[in-house]
Amino acid sequence: MKPRLLIEIAALAAAGAEEALANSSDALAAAARDFWQHSRRLHAQWLRELAAAEKSRDAEGLIREVLTAELLTRLWAAMTAAADESSGMGLASLGRHVFHSHLEARRRCLELLIRLPHAAAQPLDVLRRRAERWCDVLVGGLVRRYGVDEFAFDPRRAVDFARDQRRVDAGSGPDTMWTLVLAGLRLSFPDSLPPLADSAELSAIAACTVKTFGQCSEGRQPFAAIVREAARPERIRFRTLRRP
Repeated sequence: MKPRLLIEIAALAAAGAEEALANSSDALAAAARDFWQHSRRLHAQWLRELAAAEKSRDAEGLIREVLTAELLTRLWAAMTAAADESSGMGLASLGRHVFHSHLEARRRCLELLIRLPHAAAQPLDVLRRRAERWCDVLVGGLVRRYGVDEFAFDPRRAVDFARDQRRVDAGSGPDTMWTLVLAGLRLSFPDSLPPLADSAELSAIAACTVKTFGQCSEGRQPFAAIVREAARPERIRFRTLRRP
């Protein structure tokens, strides 16, 4: 899977979050538990690979994966906390557990990044800054409505993004707003980025996210193609590659 599709799936979740929370049910709780279980296994895999990478300094692909996947982690964590705020579903502890595990993987990745040669580190640092900014775009609505500030990189920026989105939504409708968001995401995460390495757990997290939020967003024109693409097994599955 290209990083672009994983990021688009994060946008799909952001677009469907409010409806999913309004219709909070056993299905959302089951999906959150699936997310937690797959994330636990994924993070254990990352920590093993990071331990090896710290010795070999061969970590570019792993760093790219951790930074890209963080958008989904922060969105899910924000949504589980918002579910507790809105209906007391008792899911926040699952989201926070995954979030803090991902932060540990991120910390170790950044320690590796600063040891890389400039030519290798520079594009990864660009990816990091883009991922942080777009994370705040996507979690902004949840931060503004439910006060889940801890899952944004910059809560003030996230709220500003949410207000901008509401203005576009009110003036031109949600389809226009999400079309603009997706266009910006595709410019920031182009198809020219290397594909992510093989990971059954990350593929399962992506599939779980599409299943949970796809029905909430598929009626919106900007997301119809994403839902169709993600439904194709050869798209949702990650290519088997050695990490560069």
